[in-house]
Amino acid sequence: MTNANKTPKTYSEIHNLLIQEKPRSAWARGVNNIAMDIIREILEDNDGNDAPHFNRVDDFSKHFYNVSLREAVDGGCFLIYDSDIAENFCTPSELKRVKNGERNPNSRETWLDVMYRGAYQAIRHIISLQK
Repeated sequence: MTNANKTPKTYSEIHNLLIQEKPRSAWARGVNNIAMDIIREILEDNDGNDAPHFNRVDDFSKHFYNVSLREAVDGGCFLIYDSDIAENFCTPSELKRVKNGERNPNSRETWLDVMYRGAYQAIRHIISLQK
């Protein structure tokens, strides 16, 4: 469903859309949780006034975090503990396999890499919902 009159949705409207979504996987649930956290921060920081919208993840990150998304993730603007990241993105069986975040998620990534990927997808999702 597209926005027929092409007026960008407010962040409050995007927040309501995120609440209504029913993620079908642990990953989708984690991305939705991160998107909700980002939107809550935007709403709190702007005192009910709507913040500007962006078409690119880098522009979004530079405006709201004053750094690139990778620097925001590495700098602690998102979940920083491996156990919290694992809990947010894993199913119970995956959590058990990685010992609640004590082990890396796979041989090619750390938990901060997973957080970066999830935050990137969350911001892309927010950008897609604003239209």
